[in-house]
Amino acid sequence: MYGFKELSMAPGFSDGSLLRERLTAELFRMGGVPAARTAFYRVYIDFGDGPEYAGLYTMVEVIDDTMIENQFGEDEGNIYKPESSWRVFIESEFKKKNNSAADFSDLQAAFDALHSPLRSSDPVAWREGLDATLDVDHFLHCLAVSNAIVNKDSYGTHPRNYYLYSHPQRGLVWIPWDHNSALNGEPGVGGGLGSEPKGGLTLVMDDVDDDWPLIRFLMDDPVYAERYRAHLAAFAEDVLSTTAPGTMISAFEALIANWVSGPDGEQEGFTQLLTPVSFPAGIADLRQHMIDRRQLVEGFLTTAN
Repeated sequence: MYGFKELSMAPGFSDGSLLRERLTAELFRMGGVPAARTAFYRVYIDFGDGPEYAGLYTMVEVIDDTMIENQFGEDEGNIYKPESSWRVFIESEFKKKNNSAADFSDLQAAFDALHSPLRSSDPVAWREGLDATLDVDHFLHCLAVSNAIVNKDSYGTHPRNYYLYSHPQRGLVWIPWDHNSALNGEPGVGGGLGSEPKGGLTLVMDDVDDDWPLIRFLMDDPVYAERYRAHLAAFAEDVLSTTAPGTMISAFEALIANWVSGPDGEQEGFTQLLTPVSFPAGIADLRQHMIDRRQLVEGFLTTAN
């Protein structure tokens, strides 16, 4: 259909603004992180007696359909939809979305490099081995954007909502996914080593333990930790400190407002909105969230420097 073999429809679950899925993807891409394209649609289904309204959705480009080819220029490598914390390699935790041959050597190499004893004995060699199998700088870039905006249903709190693409030159590339719970929550700068992350990761991630080795091991390495802070600073300067987030919120609100409220708005039984004021309250919360995150990130970077 119009060049797509598959599309994902996000209903805005637990999102009074109905904007989080789309706004988060836009913020990732503005920050230099490839993410699925999205658009708003009113959905009607014809069961045989004419179209019946089914609600307002955010349509999301499926990663293994068109996104990788469009944004990476090719899609010959393995594409995975994992549910793994990266503690140990379990093949069944990495659902392969293409290339049916049972070859997981790219993943096994990345796991071996991450958990290599060189991490303690020879950090330079450890980083070289890890960089050869995983695009670590890109992962740190994703992590910086994710923590800046708060993406609480993602790696570090849950072992899900990401894809991996085995790029022929870059190694495994991290791709964020499923953003209805993003742009929500108030994790601060730090939380104390060993405590369980609540409502998203803090900026320094001292609340992340060895259950999440892809974060903990990288943040314990001063070279990788500095790269993470550099990506955080760049996102703060290029995106958070600009008018772009507020402008996008206004544009997206205007785009769907008539289809959310009023005579042509959402209908009972076909909406995620709980009350008539859920939408304006959700928009206000979203605006305040972006202001709060900008202030927190800028304050942290000023103190860190």
